[in-house]
Amino acid sequence: MTRARDLARIANSNALTIDSSGNVGIGSTVPTSKLSVVGVVSATSFFGSGVNLTGISSVSFATTSFGLSGSPNITVTGVNASGVVTATNLVVSGVTTVSAGSTAAPSISPSGDSNTGIFFPAADTIAFGEGGAESVRIDSSGRFLVGTSTARSTYFGTESPAIQVEGTSNNTSSLSITRNSNTTLARALLVLAKTRGTSVGSTTIIQNGDACGSIEFQGSDGVQFHQAASIQGEIDGTPGVSDMPGRLIFLTTPDGSATPAEQMRLDSSGNLKFNSGYGSVAIAYGCRAWVNFNGTGTVAIRASGNVSSITDNGTGDYTVNFTTALVDANYATCLTGGGDGTGYGSFPRTAEMYSAATPTTSSTCRFWTKQGSGSPGTEDSPYVNVAIFR
Repeated sequence: MTRARDLARIANSNALTIDSSGNVGIGSTVPTSKLSVVGVVSATSFFGSGVNLTGISSVSFATTSFGLSGSPNITVTGVNASGVVTATNLVVSGVTTVSAGSTAAPSISPSGDSNTGIFFPAADTIAFGEGGAESVRIDSSGRFLVGTSTARSTYFGTESPAIQVEGTSNNTSSLSITRNSNTTLARALLVLAKTRGTSVGSTTIIQNGDACGSIEFQGSDGVQFHQAASIQGEIDGTPGVSDMPGRLIFLTTPDGSATPAEQMRLDSSGNLKFNSGYGSVAIAYGCRAWVNFNGTGTVAIRASGNVSSITDNGTGDYTVNFTTALVDANYATCLTGGGDGTGYGSFPRTAEMYSAATPTTSSTCRFWTKQGSGSPGTEDSPYVNVAIFR
């Protein structure tokens, strides 16, 4: 009888409400579900199947686990789990274990495996794992590590890059950037940039000779990594607004050394410079056109570069026609003629420029081949070689 009077007294104070649908409200006079609670609920453990919890403003875990059977969804707003997790909206699906442990930071794992899900293996460190193994980590120095839990600091002796990928196969040690577009000039981009500012977000103009970026190729000597080769982008002139002259420098490290040396460069004027055997990098002057042909009978080209055809003007008289015209006719021409070792053709040949006033133009070069025995007459040559330098 006493319990009935206590229950009636609680009901009269609106602390407990049971409506006509059988919904029970604690601290609520209008329950909207089988159990509606306004206030704090304390429990040593809580387990449910197919349970929906809504409108919760604070969740505290007195024990090390919070378990739900089945595949429930929990939506919590304004979570503050002992000052560790705070969010305006936290949605966790299919959770089986949320554990803070005795001393370690908390983890969230769909399978209950500490290496599958989101976990905190050390102070100021967050890791993501799958299949029972860690995949990605952000360490206490803010470095993003893929395939490894320990950052390397042996690049250039002491450098430790902010993003490090490490693996034992092409799949686990590769980076890929793919652009999908039907526009001709659309492409995937890898941008290496520099300013002379000293703060993040600065745009201070750089100067002539400044390095903008570098692609480094390094190898381990058993202790640390050293450069084997590199490609550097540098400023090649005075920069200004919408004016950024540049050059590319190619370096390789000689045998017995750990210091790369410049071997080739492409400057802002388009000059290709390389060490062609003289011990230093200098402009390389390219062969603009060349041809090897048989000048007897019907002229036949054996091989060529930037030559479209040969015009046979008569005995020993030829014109080489360029596929792409040169900038002018002020080029140097190398001419040779030779016999085939039989009969009249066994005599050596000479080749000389045609005697007309304009034997060369920007698109053609005319010349003779002659018998080398002293005869002044021209003669067809089985082997004719022409090279044009500009």
